[in-house]
Amino acid sequence: MSAFAKYYNDMAVSVVGRLTYSRRKPSIEPTFAHIKELTQLSATNPLPYKGIDRSSAYLLMASGTIQLMMYDNFNHQTELEAFKTAF
Repeated sequence: MSAFAKYYNDMAVSVVGRLTYSRRKPSIEPTFAHIKELTQLSATNPLPYKGIDRSSAYLLMASGTIQLMMYDNFNHQTELEAFKTAF
């Protein structure tokens, strides 16, 4: 096991690690779910780009778009679900 894997496993089972994940779960995980839904990502339909540079740029753009939508929805007091995909 690598040093990083050991550190991560130790951190994940610690009190601080569980607290951090519990705080991350309601904010980050729904964002990833919206990105998957809006971009129609699945095991049979992966990203349309190859390579870390193109994939990271694509996902950065998708997450930035989601954040802008969330900001706009907050300002207009609407739910993010109002923006369902039309695919």
